[in-house]
Amino acid sequence: SSSSSSSSTRTRMAILCSSGAAGLLAIWELGTGLARADGEGGRAAQLVEDDAVETSELVVIGGGIVGASVALHAARCQRDQGRPVDVVLLEKQHVGSGATGMSAGTIWSGGDGRPQNFAEYLCNETVQILKEIQGISDGLSGRHRVANGDDQEAEAAFLDCELVQSGALTIALSEAERQRVHGQYKSLISRGYEAKYLPDASSVKAYEPNLSTKVVAALVTPKSGHCNPKLTAEALADLAGASGAQIREEEEVLGVFHPKAGPEASRFILQTSKGYILTNNVVIASGHQFDYLRSDASKVPLKTSSGEIFSPVYVSVPVVGVKGQIWSTKPLPSEQGLRGPIFTSQAALFWSKHSSRDDTASLPIPEYCTHDRHGKRIARHAYGRQTADGRVIFGCDRVRCSDRDFELSKEGLDSCRQTVGRFLPKILDEEVEGVWTGIMPFSRDGKPLLGELDDAGLPGAWVAVGFGPHGIMEGPGAGKAIAEAIVKKTKIPRALNVLRPSRKHDGCRVHFEDR
Repeated sequence: SSSSSSSSTRTRMAILCSSGAAGLLAIWELGTGLARADGEGGRAAQLVEDDAVETSELVVIGGGIVGASVALHAARCQRDQGRPVDVVLLEKQHVGSGATGMSAGTIWSGGDGRPQNFAEYLCNETVQILKEIQGISDGLSGRHRVANGDDQEAEAAFLDCELVQSGALTIALSEAERQRVHGQYKSLISRGYEAKYLPDASSVKAYEPNLSTKVVAALVTPKSGHCNPKLTAEALADLAGASGAQIREEEEVLGVFHPKAGPEASRFILQTSKGYILTNNVVIASGHQFDYLRSDASKVPLKTSSGEIFSPVYVSVPVVGVKGQIWSTKPLPSEQGLRGPIFTSQAALFWSKHSSRDDTASLPIPEYCTHDRHGKRIARHAYGRQTADGRVIFGCDRVRCSDRDFELSKEGLDSCRQTVGRFLPKILDEEVEGVWTGIMPFSRDGKPLLGELDDAGLPGAWVAVGFGPHGIMEGPGAGKAIAEAIVKKTKIPRALNVLRPSRKHDGCRVHFEDR
């Protein structure tokens, strides 16, 4: 194994908007140890010398909040079993620079209740993980110290994810929304969760004074809150590095190759922008970007020094890009801001009765979008919070987009401010200080894809993608579940079975070249 601990002095870069475009390197640019060789059926193969290939037990593709959680929990599981830590995380840009870093960071939690679906289960797991990270930053333990030396203040800054369990409000602006919110409250209470129902405008205003009297009712979840998404991903990655995992930024995966011997083999060679890695397990956690899994005429089989041939593997992942846009005010004093996150109910009510999915559009539209194939708005959605530095941020739209469409929308901004102004009128008096977009990885059916592709003929390949707008809420918990299943060789929790990545209608499809 070539595993080694990542440096605690990793270069940090704040990226507000990323195109995600990185040039693919031709195979002859990868360095030494390569030559042409004959493949089967007359197809040329690329000879890869054994000393040009490093090895690792587990490779994670993607340095967002999901991938960083996988790396951390896999490293901890290996260490707890008394095994050498042998985990590599590959991120083509910087940890938290993609969809993770663009998100609002709102977190839903009902506390210690009985989850009735995968979302509640994952949210509860995530909160426990984030509480641990924040606890480490507030009272450092030697086992988790990241930096070398005695500068504990610097160590704390690296681990702070700005978690605040402030409580959150899900608000109702109509009688139909009131009924929905009250139904949610009764369901949560019946299953042991912490929740409070505010039945009228006066009780809502007493809880959140800056809200309008147009808010006729609200659901309070006291254990909900918010975090800084990019800091959270960095904290997870730092802790993974402290546990012995390699965190390798600016290293892009170009292709995945599988032994031609047959699907029963659980081994892969990953071609990256810096070389080759042989691994028994690979976790796909790259958001909505899967160029390395798509058919490409430039990808040729690899032939090892021992004569074994690895063919390109192509995986169709039913995850598409959906653009969200967030705007922020300048820093405001707490009395002009928000006590905790705000979630509206109008879009959720619409989606409970109507589907936004359209598979026939030129860019197929998944569930839970706010616009149709013609760009027409079909639902109004809003969520927001006040950040640690006092800025109030809100996001609204979910618009299907191409993989690298980060264009800002003036219409979207104006519409969002109008929507927010209905329940938070004073916010319209504040100038917009910043606007940014991010591309969220939406699955077609609205459920993440989480688990192994063994029943699709690719054992050892794991998927953790498609969390859409809930990556911060669900991603860390999902990463832990995948990591423990891989290292401990156990099944993922029963609550997550519905997320099986090769499910019949909306799952991944695997194609082996030359097989």
